[in-house]
Amino acid sequence: MENGFAGHLITVYPARMDIKTYLTQKRSDIGEHLAGLAAEYTASLEPAASSAHSVMERILEFSVSGKMIRGALVFLGHSLFSSCAAPEIVDAACAMELFQSGLLIHDDIMDRDTTRRGMPTIHMQYMEECAALGSRESGRAGEALGVCAGDICFFLGHEALSRATTASSARFGAPSSLGAYCSRELAMVGLAQMKDVEWGLTPQFPSTEDIIRMYRHKTARYTFSMPLAAGAILASRPESIGILEAIGERIGIVFQIRDDELGLFATECELGKPVGSDIREGKKTLYYIELMQKSDPAERQTLSAIFGNQLCTSTDIEYVRSRIIDLGIKEEMNKRTELLCGEADHLIESLAGNSSLNPESYSLLTELAGYATHRSY
Repeated sequence: MENGFAGHLITVYPARMDIKTYLTQKRSDIGEHLAGLAAEYTASLEPAASSAHSVMERILEFSVSGKMIRGALVFLGHSLFSSCAAPEIVDAACAMELFQSGLLIHDDIMDRDTTRRGMPTIHMQYMEECAALGSRESGRAGEALGVCAGDICFFLGHEALSRATTASSARFGAPSSLGAYCSRELAMVGLAQMKDVEWGLTPQFPSTEDIIRMYRHKTARYTFSMPLAAGAILASRPESIGILEAIGERIGIVFQIRDDELGLFATECELGKPVGSDIREGKKTLYYIELMQKSDPAERQTLSAIFGNQLCTSTDIEYVRSRIIDLGIKEEMNKRTELLCGEADHLIESLAGNSSLNPESYSLLTELAGYATHRSY
């Protein structure tokens, strides 16, 4: 079944497709709508500066190059409970992707990453342009302009979200709280990011519980819980928020653990950015904590000289990889993700008794943990 949104087709319910196909399809739908929003935003922003067009082009290119999981999950959270594909769902989905773009642009500046999604990071693009224009501080200029671009993503994301909530409130008189809900969730992302940066730049040694808490709010909730809950709010099902948040937290932590694993063991082609960047930044991941706890004093000294060293070599990274495997840490992480997936499955099963639940969407939700566990990028 299909319905027309803003001049193009959006699939309401998938006909027995798997989660990967569903995410791919929604990525296309959201990307098309984002292009329309970018054109609209460009027109409204041009009175402020003639550069509005180039800024929005850059933001659009960056946004549509991602997986768009967050936007797709707004559709999934909504379709679990509603057969009406209201036009505002795609606006809310685009808002999630603009928030994601802003967070990633800022994250790349903080982590000093030069590549993202197979292309120069936004601040590096600006740095190169400023250098070509003769800037004596092109690095600083690139970072400053990148910060501004990230801010624009946040503000325009909130505009798209406001449009969604206004339309839905007019139709159902319900989700006026969605903007406040998302704002609070994003504020928690900021706090968790602050801990991540602080731990990476100081000799602090957080506990496993500290790391899990950071994962929960830096990645899990805004990647899975928030978009799923947003879809439920737009479907006027606020009583389902709690269980969708709990499901999202488990799957999101699995997603982050897998992200850490890919950052260590994937290829640069698969990642779209340099392998080992977490090591060079001294990120305190679960892998790092377990590695330090299981290593003897001499190994810890060697590892301490590698983590946080921007000049560490491919040999250093290979040494870290080998120790993670030899000490059984990779296997332990697999067991941890299996446990979390089991918890998520149990929570999802508790939804099954809901007679109004859409069976196709429920089936997709059951596949989500497996996707987070086994994805290759």
